[in-house]
Amino acid sequence: MQFSFKKLGISSGAKRIVVLDDEDAFELGAKPGDRVRVFAHTTQGKKIDPGKIAIVDIATNNETLPCGTIGLYDEVYNQLQLANKFNKISIFLSSKPTSFIAIKDKIRGHELSSQQIQEIVNDCTNERLLDIEKAAFIIGLEVRGATDHEIVDLTNAMANSGEILDFGDEVYDKHSTGGVPGNKVTLIIVPIIAAAGLFIPKTSTRAITSPSGTADSFEVLAPVAFSKSKVLEILKTEKAGILWGGALDSAPADNALIRIEKPLTMDPFPLMIASIICKKMAMGVKKL
Repeated sequence: MQFSFKKLGISSGAKRIVVLDDEDAFELGAKPGDRVRVFAHTTQGKKIDPGKIAIVDIATNNETLPCGTIGLYDEVYNQLQLANKFNKISIFLSSKPTSFIAIKDKIRGHELSSQQIQEIVNDCTNERLLDIEKAAFIIGLEVRGATDHEIVDLTNAMANSGEILDFGDEVYDKHSTGGVPGNKVTLIIVPIIAAAGLFIPKTSTRAITSPSGTADSFEVLAPVAFSKSKVLEILKTEKAGILWGGALDSAPADNALIRIEKPLTMDPFPLMIASIICKKMAMGVKKL
C-alpha cells in the first residue's frame, strides 16, 4: 500500500515505528506490534530498496491521522532520508527473519553454527529483529550459555558488523570489568600508558547492569561522545583517548544488543566476552 506521510516529531530512542490509521491498518491486515517493511518513493515513483523494517502502532482517531497518511517516528523518517527527496512511501507486512529460528534453537539449548550466529548479528545490525527477539537471544545466552566456538564466532561477527579501524601494529588497550567498583581503573591506567608513549584508543560502554559505566564516570570530567571524524582527529594528535564506543560506527551489532541488555539488567557471560573483544578488534587493537 502507498501512503502520504507525516513526520510526527516523536522519537522512540531507537525503534523504528510507523503509525497507521485504523482503517488503513485493517485493509493492510496489520495489528499493533506487527512488523512491516517501509519503502520510500522518489518523485518519479521509483521505490528505494531495500527499505526499512518498522513496527506498527495504530491511531484510532481520524483527527490524529487521516486515512491514507502514515505517521513516522523520527527514526523512520531520518533513516529513509525523506527530507525534500520523496513524496510517497509504501509499506508491506513482513515475516520474521530466519535468524529467529536460530534464536529459538539457542533457547532450547542447541549449539549454533557460524552461519546462524552471523545471521543473528546481521539482523541485529540492520534492525530486522525486534527488541523482544533480541531480548530472547540475550536470555538464551544467559540461561543456556555458549561454547567456546560460539563465543569466537559471535566475537568475529560483531567485530565485522561495522568498520574496523587500522592504526598499525602498535595499538594497546586494557580491560577490567566495569561497574561502580571497577570503572575508575581506566581513568588511572590510560593516562599512565599514554604518558609512556604508547598508543591507546580506549573505548568504554555506558552502564549496562550498574548505576554508572566507565564512559558515564569519565563524562563527569570530560566529554566522551564524539563523531568518528573527531575521534580520528583526537587520536591522531593525542595518541590516546577515553571514549564512549556507542557514538562510533564500530561493532554496531554490539551496540544494538547492549541497548536491550540495559533494561534487562542482564549481561550474559558469553556476550560480555564477545562484546569486550569485538570492540578491541573494531578499534584495531593488537596488544591487550
